Amino acid sequence: MAARITTAAAAAAIAVGVVVRMVLFALTPAFYGVENTLLYVPNDLIGPGFDGWATFIAPLASLVVFVAVALLVPRRAEAPATAPAVASP
Repeated sequence: MAARITTAAAAAAIAVGVVVRMVLFALTPAFYGVENTLLYVPNDLIGPGFDGWATFIAPLASLVVFVAVALLVPRRAEAPATAPAVASP
C-alpha cells in the first residue's frame, strides 16, 4: 500500500495541533508550577492538576487528525510520466 501522506493531511494536523495547544494553554491556570498570567481564561473546566497534559494532548490530536485526513481525502491522480524532449541534430 502506498503512503497517503498529503499536503491536506499535514496542514490539517498542524492547524489542529496549534489550536488545541493554544486553547489548552489559555484554559490552564498554571504551567510547570508557574501561574499562567500571559493568557488565562478563568474557567471551571480545567484546574491546576491539568498542568503539563496539554503537551501530550496537542500532538496526539494532531496525529489523529493527520491519519483521518490522509485516509479520508482521496489522492489526486498522478500525472503520467513524460519522456524528456530530445533535441534533434
